[in-house]
Amino acid sequence: NGVATSDGKIVFGHITTDDLRPACYFNIWMDLKPTSGHRFVMQTVPGGIYSSIDYSISETGIVMGETNVSQTAFIPGGTPLASRARQAVQYAESIDQTVAIMTENGNGLGSAEWVLADLKRNEIALLVMGTRQHKLFRSSEKQWIAGAEGFYWSCNNAKDQAVRLESVASMKGDPTAVASDLTTSRDSILLQLYDKNKGRIDADFARMAAGIPALATAHSVDALCTTTDLGLQLRSLGCFGPPTGIVRLPTFSERQRFPEIRPLIKNPWAVLNGIDPPAVPTSEVAPAADLHDPVNGGYPASPARSTEPPLPPLWHGTLLPDADSDIWLTNGFAFYRGPATREKYLSSVAQTSGIDRRGMDDLATELFYYRSVYEQGARNGGETPLSKIRSSYRELSWNQVALGKGVLLLHALKGLVGAEKFAELMEAYGQANGGKPVTSRQFQEFIEKGTSRSWSAFFDAWLNRTGLPMLELGKVEVRREGDHWYTNATVRRNESGAPLAVNVTVETDTGETSVTARLEEPQDKVELITDLPPRRVIVDKYRISCCGNGVPFTALTYDNDLENTLIIYGSLDEAEANREGAMMLQQGLCKREHGVIVPVKADTETTEDDLRNHHLVLLGHPGTNAIASRFRKNISVSFGPHSFSVRGVTYANPESTILVAAENPLNRRFLMVFYAGLGTRATIDIARKLDEENLSYAPVILLPAGQKEHNMVLLSDDLIREIPPEMTKD
Repeated sequence: NGVATSDGKIVFGHITTDDLRPACYFNIWMDLKPTSGHRFVMQTVPGGIYSSIDYSISETGIVMGETNVSQTAFIPGGTPLASRARQAVQYAESIDQTVAIMTENGNGLGSAEWVLADLKRNEIALLVMGTRQHKLFRSSEKQWIAGAEGFYWSCNNAKDQAVRLESVASMKGDPTAVASDLTTSRDSILLQLYDKNKGRIDADFARMAAGIPALATAHSVDALCTTTDLGLQLRSLGCFGPPTGIVRLPTFSERQRFPEIRPLIKNPWAVLNGIDPPAVPTSEVAPAADLHDPVNGGYPASPARSTEPPLPPLWHGTLLPDADSDIWLTNGFAFYRGPATREKYLSSVAQTSGIDRRGMDDLATELFYYRSVYEQGARNGGETPLSKIRSSYRELSWNQVALGKGVLLLHALKGLVGAEKFAELMEAYGQANGGKPVTSRQFQEFIEKGTSRSWSAFFDAWLNRTGLPMLELGKVEVRREGDHWYTNATVRRNESGAPLAVNVTVETDTGETSVTARLEEPQDKVELITDLPPRRVIVDKYRISCCGNGVPFTALTYDNDLENTLIIYGSLDEAEANREGAMMLQQGLCKREHGVIVPVKADTETTEDDLRNHHLVLLGHPGTNAIASRFRKNISVSFGPHSFSVRGVTYANPESTILVAAENPLNRRFLMVFYAGLGTRATIDIARKLDEENLSYAPVILLPAGQKEHNMVLLSDDLIREIPPEMTKD
């Protein structure tokens, strides 16, 4: 303070260093108003009764921080440091009272240098504290060290010889060089900084000093600083994570010993306020779904994952294509069996236990994968109708179209034929033709014979046209008759689209009712009957139809086209973590079979040509990434400043992440995907996860803090209709 600072007032700072495992739990900022004594804020640990991370501010203006020095003697029966430090911050109203509490009847454990400030009296001090010995330097007495007027510092080495001697077990035992660490490199660097900046020291100086590697060291955990003006409001500037910007990753040994260990990444400097009590959630505003349970502790339990269907596969047999134009059939016959078996299992579960939403999401993801394969092939090479497919070793798109659309064709056929009859016919066809060449025409005739009807229009549309059917929710009418509500909805497909069946669902306040619209013609009208007033009408609620509405890509579609991919990291905020995550993602993608080094750019470095001619992997949520912010309206997930909402559920934990795929708004041939972690560690974790694990090919991958990943295919907004309240009035 005084002559050392730019305004003559106090500037106070602290850096914590520790091992990685405990360091991850040091991100607790507590605001406490006790029933007696004074309100104070402090950095602490879960369950901590005093700071223990050694940074606290009282509403009296007393600020306390410390660094440990060599341990001095222990006195049984003495007062523990936790009690003395807590009493000091809660009750002391001056430096004198602080020193009196800290030095009275101590048990010796926690020998330290305490840097102290009295913001209201504009006084600073340094308390060197052993067990029985202590020394107080204070600005009001002009007791400066090394001539550094207006400046006290501490670097884990006691500045008083009497305290240093207390650390020697016996003066007649092994010799101890008590002056060996009297001056360290950090002491020297700090004094050089003081000499250079005397009279200009402010909060920016504190942040600059905290970023110097020789001061923060490789074991740094955080940095905090405050000023007179901030501290009197119980506010500080804080940076959790190594302030130098390095990423502290656990070693293999640490991961083996401590499975819960997490990386430590620098977060941006931010203002830490005295914390207002959180709003009490109402029935209209639910709390974030990924925060700790305040009553029972821990994170909300992960929804149970659906298991592999405990059913035998629905059909058997390996078919051989008679010609290239029949490859869709042999591919589809093999690959569609799994989704069809899963759907049968989920249908049986729904009849006995209700709809398994998680299972339906897994089914939708599995089916969507084949749509994304088809979409990628169609956009990369220009789509060819299935009947005109020709194989080639020179490019891949024909095979992607044959595989993806082949599965979707069979899924659409099952919806119109009926699940049981379709499975029966597929098993019979596989048994009759296993190991034999088959043709599309032969398969059509077999289906027509087994169902006693013509399927010419269906096969003509699916085999000889390009594209997928696009759906539209038309007019919706609601009426009440007696105790029931009748909802009539018109569903259309485009004239050039292929026939398919699609579920139409009406939601009420307590449940839902569904019927099937059969779109063999371009339009169908369905009626749904409910006991309660309808609230919403949704076409394809569980996203298991073969329509082309909605996002065409998964969050990993670019994985097969890395040569045309660009990673863009956000620099608006959390720049260090976003850049580090981008480099880790680059290396992880290189190791994922292809060996391609994907270029990395900052959001501020990208050109319009970059954006138009690449798959865009945007690292960082819209608050940190300028490109993500620019295109945020092109995705189906809503972002707040430090949260996101999906399916009406809000997630706000800084360790939660969501991956969201969309079409590149500048070029529909390419994908755009948001890799949006709500905090720096979440950003690094998702980059590491892609390096070490396999994620599903889903358009939305939700990774809530403390829970397992959840794959989703979100509803298409154009297939949802809210029922206005006036339509359901009695």
